[in-house]
Amino acid sequence: MNIILLNKFALCCSDDFLTKCTEEDTRVTLKNAGAKLLKGFYELWKNQELCDVIIKTNGESIPAHRAVLVISCDYFRAMFSMGFEESQQQMAEISLDEVTPEAVRAVLGYMYTGSLTVTKDTIQDLVVLTDLLQLSDLKLHCCQCMGKEISASNCLGVWEFAEKFSCDDLETSSLSMVKQRFPVVCQMEEFLSLSYDRLSRIFKFEDLYLGFEGEGTVLKSVFRWLEHSPQDRIGYMSEIIKLVRLKNVEKGILDLLMGSTLTEEYPDLRQIIETQLVSEGPDHAREATRYMYVMGGYTQSRTGPLCPRTKRVERFNLNTQQWQTVADLPILASGIHAFEIHGRLICTAFELIHIRSQDQNIDREVKLEGIYEYDLLQDRWKDATEYFTPDTIQCLHSCLMKSGSIAVCPKTSKIYTVTDTEVNCISVDLDDGDILCKNVEKMPNIQRFLEEGHSCHVAVVYDGILYVFGGEVQVSQSEVYSTASGYRFDHEHNTWIQIQDMLEPRSKCDVVELGGYIYLVGGFNLRRLKTVERYDPSTDQWTKVASMDVERSHHKAVVYKNKICAIGGK
Repeated sequence: MNIILLNKFALCCSDDFLTKCTEEDTRVTLKNAGAKLLKGFYELWKNQELCDVIIKTNGESIPAHRAVLVISCDYFRAMFSMGFEESQQQMAEISLDEVTPEAVRAVLGYMYTGSLTVTKDTIQDLVVLTDLLQLSDLKLHCCQCMGKEISASNCLGVWEFAEKFSCDDLETSSLSMVKQRFPVVCQMEEFLSLSYDRLSRIFKFEDLYLGFEGEGTVLKSVFRWLEHSPQDRIGYMSEIIKLVRLKNVEKGILDLLMGSTLTEEYPDLRQIIETQLVSEGPDHAREATRYMYVMGGYTQSRTGPLCPRTKRVERFNLNTQQWQTVADLPILASGIHAFEIHGRLICTAFELIHIRSQDQNIDREVKLEGIYEYDLLQDRWKDATEYFTPDTIQCLHSCLMKSGSIAVCPKTSKIYTVTDTEVNCISVDLDDGDILCKNVEKMPNIQRFLEEGHSCHVAVVYDGILYVFGGEVQVSQSEVYSTASGYRFDHEHNTWIQIQDMLEPRSKCDVVELGGYIYLVGGFNLRRLKTVERYDPSTDQWTKVASMDVERSHHKAVVYKNKICAIGGK
C-alpha cells in the first residue's frame, strides 16, 4: 500500500479500496461496489442459493431474489410493499403464465446482469412480459428490435400485436409496411385470417399503394378473402364491396372476377357488384405517398471512375414537393442501376478503387460490386444478394459494367438486361413476401449491337413488349457517334424487329412510357439535347413534343400523375 501524506490529509490506495483520512473521520470506498454486488447476486441466482421467490410459468418454476426484483421493477416493488399476498409469504410464488419460461429467464437475466439477448423466437414474449412488468425502457428496446423484423409476410400480425400492447412506433412501422406493399401483403397467408373489422379498416385507407393493377388489386384481395371461408364470410359481402372503388377497376379484371366460381356459387355477389357499379359511391383513386429517389452520382461534369462522387441519397416527396436526405449508399459507387420490384427499391452498384502497391510502385484496380435494398422503415441500405442467385447477380453487374440498360416489366416484374453482347430476362418470384430472382433466360442478341459494340442505349417495357432505343457506337478509340435506331422484341417469333428510326440520334438519354406512348428525353448527339420525342407503338411513328428548359444528358426520368420528371445528369 502506498501512503502519501499531505499536511493533515492522507490518501491510501490499493486495487480495491480508496481511503480518505482526516483528523475527524475515516471513509473507505469500495470501487465498483454496485457491479460487485450485482455480480454477487447473479452468482447466487445462477447457483439457486438464498432465493426467496418462485416464478411459475407454464409448468416451470424459476427461483429469484425479491430484493433484485424490487430494485429492478416497479411492478414487483408494488407487489412486495403494498400488502399483497406475495409479500406475506416466506417463499413467495408468482404466476406469469402469459409468457414462456425462456422470456422470463431472459428478463430475470437482464435484472441480474444488465444484459438482454433478444432472438426472433423470444422477441414477442419479451414485449408481452416487459409490458406486464411495466419495464417501459426495456419494452421500447424490444419493440425496436421487433421493428427490424417487419416484412410483408408478418406486418398484419405485428400491426395487431402492436395495437394490443400499445407499441406506438411498432404500430406505425407495421402499418406503413401494409400500405406500401399491399399488392404483396394481400397475397400472404396472414391476409386470409384477417377479421372483417380489420379488413374494412385497411380498405378505408386513402393512401394504399396498389401497384400496376390499381383498384383491381383491392377487388382481387376481397375475392381471395371471401373464397378462404365463404360460408363464414359471405354475410359481409355487401359491406365489403362498398369499400371497393369499382369504377376504378379495369374492365378486364372486373369481367374475370364476375365469371369466377365464387360469383357462380353466390349469385348475390354478382348482384351486389352490379348495383355498386351504378351507385354514388367514391370514384376517386387512392393516392399513396410516393417518393422519387436520387442515388449517388458524380459531383462535377467529369464522370470517370475516379472522379468526385457522392454516397448521398435524397428523395423527393411528390405530394408535398419537398426534398429529404436519407441514408447514404454503402459504397462510393462509380455506376448504379436502380429499379423497383414488388414495392422494394433495389440497386446494383460497383466502385472502382485504385490501390498503389508500395513494394512494386504499381497501381492496381479493385472493383467492389454489390446489390442493395433500401429499407424505408429503418432508413438504411442492406445487402440484398440473398434475393439473387450467382447467375442473376453476374447478369446485373455485367449489364452495369458494359453501360447497358435495365428495364422492368410492371405487369410481370420480369427484369430485362440489354448489352452489346447479350440480352437476358430475369424472372422474379415471391417467396413468403420476399423476392427471389433465380432464373436467367437468354434471349436472342440484337445482331447490330454485336457488330457495332453498342452502349449507352435505353430500354423500356410497354404492353409486355421490350423496346430498345438509341445509344452510341464506337468505331475506333477516338470515334464515337450516337444512333437513332430502335428495336422491339417479337415474342411470337423470338426475334428482334427494327422499328422506325428516331427523329434525332441520341445516347445517354432516358425513356419512359406514358399514356400509351414512349418518350425519349434529352441525351447526347455531338452536343447535349433538350429535345423530347414520342413514339406511338400502334403506328410506328415518332413525333416531336415540347423540349425541356435546358439541355440534359446522363439523367433519369420518371412518370408521376401523368407528368414526366427529368432529374440530374449533365
